[in-house]
Amino acid sequence: MRLLGAFLRLLVAGALGAPPAPVRAGGREGEGGSRGSPAPPVPLPSGGGGHRGSPSRRWGGGAAAGPPVPPPPAPPFPSLQAPEARGTASTEPPVLSFREIWNRSFCRPLEQLVDVITEFPNEVEYIFRPSCVSLQRCGGCCGDEGLRCVPVETSTVTMQLLKIKPNGEAPYVEMTFTEHKQCECRPRQDLMRLGRRRSKTRGKRRQDKKRRKDCEL
Repeated sequence: MRLLGAFLRLLVAGALGAPPAPVRAGGREGEGGSRGSPAPPVPLPSGGGGHRGSPSRRWGGGAAAGPPVPPPPAPPFPSLQAPEARGTASTEPPVLSFREIWNRSFCRPLEQLVDVITEFPNEVEYIFRPSCVSLQRCGGCCGDEGLRCVPVETSTVTMQLLKIKPNGEAPYVEMTFTEHKQCECRPRQDLMRLGRRRSKTRGKRRQDKKRRKDCEL
């Protein structure tokens, strides 16, 4: 009976979580102790470690898992506008005004490349280096077909060129060219009249020379 009462007390103590009361057995305490009483239940760890375990213990990480990391944002969609259309807005050159175009194209001295043989037709048998030179000459538009851009003021410039002769000699020579300093639009009829007057005066001079020679003879 004593053993039965002790066993009941152990069961009640195990159910309530209290330490079991010492067994007060008589001379058979050693005998009761040898048979043994059921071991008290082992309390579970405070971290919720049951037979299932936490997710960190299942994966063997050892540390508590943090909040889920959101996926990186998707890259923005490319613009539907063509790259050429995007670049034309900022790289489009400015439009030149009418006044600027008129001033650039009007009759005025402009830099031109002139052939040396054209300026010196009597030097055809030689080769010049360079074969053309840069000179200021009248050019441009007058705004009327009856007008022509002509020089009204000129100047001379001397340049050093290489003159190659037929025998192989190539000395440096100094040659003088005419440059236009000021230009104007003149009527074409006036130019033709001036040319006719010059031809008439030349003819008269030749006739006078012939008459003088005849008189001397």
